[in-house]
Amino acid sequence: MKKIYAKGNMMKFPLYFLSVAIWALALILFGCEDSSQGLGDTYPPQVIDHGPAAGATNIPVDVIPWAQFSERMIESTVNDTTCYLVKGSLVEPCDITYEASTKRVVFNPVSNLDYETVYKVIISDQCKDLAGNGLDPEKMWSFTTRLFDRGTVRGTVKDSYIDIGIPGVTVNLTPYSTQTDANGDYVLSDVNPGPQNISATQMIYSSSIKPVDVPQADIVWVDFVLTTIEQCEPNDTKQDAYEIDFDNFYPCYIRLPGDEDHFKFDAARDDSIHVAVFNVPDLSSPDIMLFIYDPNDLLVVEQHMEDPGPYSFGFKVNVTGTYHMYFDGYGYSNTDAYSFRVNKTSP
Repeated sequence: MKKIYAKGNMMKFPLYFLSVAIWALALILFGCEDSSQGLGDTYPPQVIDHGPAAGATNIPVDVIPWAQFSERMIESTVNDTTCYLVKGSLVEPCDITYEASTKRVVFNPVSNLDYETVYKVIISDQCKDLAGNGLDPEKMWSFTTRLFDRGTVRGTVKDSYIDIGIPGVTVNLTPYSTQTDANGDYVLSDVNPGPQNISATQMIYSSSIKPVDVPQADIVWVDFVLTTIEQCEPNDTKQDAYEIDFDNFYPCYIRLPGDEDHFKFDAARDDSIHVAVFNVPDLSSPDIMLFIYDPNDLLVVEQHMEDPGPYSFGFKVNVTGTYHMYFDGYGYSNTDAYSFRVNKTSP
């Protein structure tokens, strides 16, 4: 009896080692790294890590999304029919690859993604592990690409006749718009990069449109020179009353004796007169004063000038009629009056 018992016991050891050897061989053949994989594996795989992070923002447009599985997968099940990169309702074209050594799926877009756009990564349950278990749960997350590297457009808008900046010009680069300052300068910031058209428009000037290629994260300069639609040219006589008409909005030039225009008057929609002074003789000496009086002899402008200019200033028109302009200082007498008449029929 003892011999039979001993012989039966001896038979159990080879069977035990044989089963262990088979299990070890399965591990080697299938590359299983945990007890949930291989023979009898019923555990579904999961996504345990991914990039970019869920809800991430300011992601570069050349990003390559990826996801890591909890175990090795059947490579043929990880493809562009089970793994998607989606923009809105459209699938973004990608080269989908599976890296067995890292257990990762990689989404390599065929071109850079769009700026300021939400993208969604979807990995379906048709991705299966080596035992045929589908991904559970399906994985889905979103991220947002970065803002444009926007550019800046700057420039100056000048009058073609007197070569000084024009205030109040509307500079438009759809959908961006601004107006020039008192010196005719403008700035458009945070402009989308790329080739576009920019325009400069003002009531009494012919509009101008120019092409511009806005750079990324840089500045481009675009200057304009505008020509007035119609001009009122007075003669050289001091005492003539030159007319400024609010109904026509034409600029009027007033000359000192000689053949050069030195003053430009523009009627504006806000019931004001814009005055430009340029190339005035003898202003190289200090303490030259310019005074403008309205028809009731009330002082509306007192401007100190020390060089030939240009200068730009304005005054509100409260009454219509003849205005008088005087110089006082070097080479001038306050009895020298330059007159201009303001016509204003609008309320």
